[in-house]
Amino acid sequence: MRTKTVLAMTSLAAALVGVSPSASGQTLSFGGVAGTNLTSSFRNPDWANFVPRSNSLIYGPTIEVKLPRNLAVEVNALSRHLRYSYNVLVQDGPQLYGLQADIGIWEFPLLAKYRLPASKVRPFVELGPSFRAPRNTSGTNPSRYGIAAGAGAEIHLGRWNVAPTVRYTRWAVDPLPYLPTNPNQVDLLIGFSHATARESRRVLGRKLWFGVVAGAPLSGDFRDEASPPRAFTGTATRFFDVRFAAGLTAEVDLTKHLALEVNGLYRRLHFNDGPEVVVTWQIPVLAKYRLSAPGVRPFVEAGPSFRLSGNLHATSPSHCGITAGLGAEKQVRGLKIAPVLRYTRWTAGAKLTRASFQTLTNANQVELLVGFSF
Repeated sequence: MRTKTVLAMTSLAAALVGVSPSASGQTLSFGGVAGTNLTSSFRNPDWANFVPRSNSLIYGPTIEVKLPRNLAVEVNALSRHLRYSYNVLVQDGPQLYGLQADIGIWEFPLLAKYRLPASKVRPFVELGPSFRAPRNTSGTNPSRYGIAAGAGAEIHLGRWNVAPTVRYTRWAVDPLPYLPTNPNQVDLLIGFSHATARESRRVLGRKLWFGVVAGAPLSGDFRDEASPPRAFTGTATRFFDVRFAAGLTAEVDLTKHLALEVNGLYRRLHFNDGPEVVVTWQIPVLAKYRLSAPGVRPFVEAGPSFRLSGNLHATSPSHCGITAGLGAEKQVRGLKIAPVLRYTRWTAGAKLTRASFQTLTNANQVELLVGFSF
């Protein structure tokens, strides 16, 4: 699986370097999305007096690339909460015990968008896959992928766009549905974004790049030595079982050769002997030095990395490390493509004082990434 993923990423990078994309000259919009859900987050199980709590604030950043013929590609990173409460009747007595939980979720819709020809108010439809990752589970196991479709209207106010949208997502069936989530999700969202042409994106007179980065880990996530069994004792299937890292990137040119790059990478750490995963966000902040060369420009990069984690499963990944990388970049009509081999040395993870066992993460992390920025 790891070799196939690396070959696929390498082939994709090579193909894009050789193609002159029409998207590279188009407008980039970035901003935020906010809204709420119109449907309950859970279905009612048979064993409890279950009360789904529907209201949840949904918010997060958005980025969009406009393509020819009224088409666009939009990516969101949305934070939301699935909430429930229920009463359990104890068989040995008449007393009811009330329980409640709040499950934090990140959702990542990747949507193709078509705008109808119009003037200041432009109706649109959107469709594409959506992925989600729980920050905590609290007795649930939400499915990780689904299909999203929406309709709305975009209102132009100068370079600012306001876009109210009704979006429907059909999620796959939950694995191990002890507390099953509602597979039918309807949200009311409002997007606020600012459109910038490629030539106008500058900070203190320096070019600012935005884009996406994705790739595959080349090293294991946990140490190989045997560890005692973790708390999970059932059977499960790992859905979307591909080891990957993906997220957003921003870069500003400081001089002709020097730049500052920041990534926000979503990555799941996979255990060697079980279906569980640990959810992490990695934020490398890198100084990047480009060598002088015609066409393809080699570069080196180095700087600190920070890591946030959730869904821990008796682990405690460290929160900081040092990253270094070696790669090359090529510009094709304003689109910059940059494959890089990156190594991170993480500090030692914290010791869990209340656990009788602990699985330790691998301090040495190697990954192959490809960035695409405008």
